[in-house]
Amino acid sequence: MKFDHNVSAFSPVQPDLYQSKTLEWDDIPKTHRHDGDYLYVILNNNDMYDRYLKDDIVIIKIQNDCPDEGDALLSIDDTVMLKHIKLIDGKVILTNLNPYDDSEEMVDQDKINILGIPVSVMRVS
Repeated sequence: MKFDHNVSAFSPVQPDLYQSKTLEWDDIPKTHRHDGDYLYVILNNNDMYDRYLKDDIVIIKIQNDCPDEGDALLSIDDTVMLKHIKLIDGKVILTNLNPYDDSEEMVDQDKINILGIPVSVMRVS
């Protein structure tokens, strides 16, 4: 998986992990809690401003589905990204939250792989 879009993998016990641009799914540290598995990502830019800021650590609950509209960690062509998504008739509209970058992309639902949904944010700066 490529972490070269707007997120990097993160681990408190492996602080240099975020510098890795390519990781296998099994190499990403995960945390197990009573209600599921979680992973951490760190935001590389302000695409998702103002809900998430550059350098925020976002805690993702690992699951392969999500609501019809909301934020999700996903992969397209093996590239991992955090986007706001809206599911409509077998298509997915991917958008950034940043009002200064209102670009959107429509892709077929079968082209994306949902990795999880954000459940918490740690603001570092």
